[in-house]
Amino acid sequence: MSQVSVKVGSRYQIAVPRIARERLNIQRGDRLLVDVQDGLSATTGD
Repeated sequence: MSQVSVKVGSRYQIAVPRIARERLNIQRGDRLLVDVQDGLSATTGD
């Protein structure tokens, strides 16, 4: 598992790092599920 730091922009947006896009095959227009419990987790899927 890899961990990569991302910065929250002025509009509260984050960029998905290239390593995550490539490993998870994330494409423009895909939806991610964000799960906030003890931390933050994002997974692919609709």
